[in-house]
Amino acid sequence: MTHLRLHQRGPGLSVFEELWRNEGKTPAQIVAEKNLELLQDLEVLERLCRSTLEAHPDLVMDLKKGNPRAINKLIGLVRKATLGRADPTTIKEALERQLSS
Repeated sequence: MTHLRLHQRGPGLSVFEELWRNEGKTPAQIVAEKNLELLQDLEVLERLCRSTLEAHPDLVMDLKKGNPRAINKLIGLVRKATLGRADPTTIKEALERQLSS
């Protein structure tokens, strides 16, 4: 038996609910209709990271002072801007690239 563990109401549960209500749709169709797929456009992600850094100079300063929690806050802000559709690891890499340049 397969167990599905959901910690919060998220995209997976949303797709499951749609599958339950609407017979005939595939999970891929539901994901596409509801725009739940991961953000794949790195250029868009880079712009979101840049605008987040510009909007939160206090977090940038905290990070440069050695506060490791600041990067997590920045990642959270970018994820919020993407409605949770961006991968945190990819966001972190983009933020680190921009901070090092």
